[in-house]
Amino acid sequence: MRSIEITPNPSMMDEEIQIVIKNLYPGQHITVYSQVQERKTLFRSHAHFIVDLNGVVNLASDNSFGGCYTGVSPMGILWSLQPVNEKGGFKPARYLPRKVMDPQEFVLRVYDGHLNMKEIDRYHKEGKLLTEDTVLRKFCSDGIMRHEVNHGRLRGVIFKPKGPGPFKGVIDMYGGNGGIVEFRAALLASHGFVAYTLPYFKYKDLPEDIPDVEIEYFIEAIQYFQTLDYVQPGISLIGLSFGGGLIVFLSTMANLGITGVVPIGAPHYIQFPMKWKGGFYPDPQKCDLTDFDGCDFEPDEYGGIYGASLIYGESCDHYTTPIEKCSKSTKYLFIVGLQDGNIDAKRSFEVLNQRMIKHNKENQVTALVYPKTGHFVDPPHMPQTVFGLYFAQYDTIFRCGGTLQENNAACRHSWKAMLQFLNRNTGSSSKL
Repeated sequence: MRSIEITPNPSMMDEEIQIVIKNLYPGQHITVYSQVQERKTLFRSHAHFIVDLNGVVNLASDNSFGGCYTGVSPMGILWSLQPVNEKGGFKPARYLPRKVMDPQEFVLRVYDGHLNMKEIDRYHKEGKLLTEDTVLRKFCSDGIMRHEVNHGRLRGVIFKPKGPGPFKGVIDMYGGNGGIVEFRAALLASHGFVAYTLPYFKYKDLPEDIPDVEIEYFIEAIQYFQTLDYVQPGISLIGLSFGGGLIVFLSTMANLGITGVVPIGAPHYIQFPMKWKGGFYPDPQKCDLTDFDGCDFEPDEYGGIYGASLIYGESCDHYTTPIEKCSKSTKYLFIVGLQDGNIDAKRSFEVLNQRMIKHNKENQVTALVYPKTGHFVDPPHMPQTVFGLYFAQYDTIFRCGGTLQENNAACRHSWKAMLQFLNRNTGSSSKL
């Protein structure tokens, strides 16, 4: 009887698994199809294989000859999942699972022949299915506790490993889309960290827009987090995009006890004015941070726009974050995609790194630079995207850059390096 063997199952979301399809005909052409539903969006992928002489297809060692990816990739059927609209066409969206305490269900189906998506739909309606199974992927290992933060004006969610601790502490922030993203913090907790995912606008009773957010809010959050008896002294910060620029800025406050900083696709200054010490920083009267006229926009075949980046020219360089003011104990791990369509991440890193070199602090900085990689560098093996941001003034989706395969490769490599960096530079083992 035909079957799909998934090992292990369930598994952690960042864990590589083995998918083997057995009891097929030698030389048979098959299509492996996958889908996952996240709220109102369906993500789908498929790949073409040829069965070996033993009647087996092993996704860890066998070539995909077509579909959503080609070549050998043990997790390709999962990271190549793409969002579709109700008619089956492309839908710009990002995989952002909300219910991280529950296993994510990825359906696997096998069909005879090398099929496209329309043929897969027709075969499914006609019941021409060889076999199917479900891959269960978890963000939280056993014993992880999820605690919602409602401390004064602070909001967010803390994920705590099993046991009393104290644990190495990490605060995780995302970018200009607002709301809360929990999956990375949940995975960090599964690796032994206590992780606080910190929203700052468009969440519950927090402000609706970035200019209404006070930088003091983040300082309060850092101080509050370090008062918890299960958090070791000396915390790390992770930030994506606008959040990456924020954590670099916060790291210059040497008295906050920040020992590790991981900016991902980060600008070298705070891109949008925020409330700070009774005024705004940066000063909107002195720096036009939101004018897109300097960008080189080019529409693409999906109706998205590919831009040079939101960082253009040198008009705001005088607001470059004075990173050199950081403590001598603070270490940085910059993650840079060379095809980032939102931020000129390479230039931003170089601007900040030059300041560190000038002040003899270059040994505190490490960078992971990835070609053909875009803006989003997340934990590995999740559905990848080259899209993600909507700008109302252009009524379009902003293309975030890179390719699916290279983005996933960067996610896989950087996640391992990030965990090593955090273990080395966070908590009691770091030098405060």
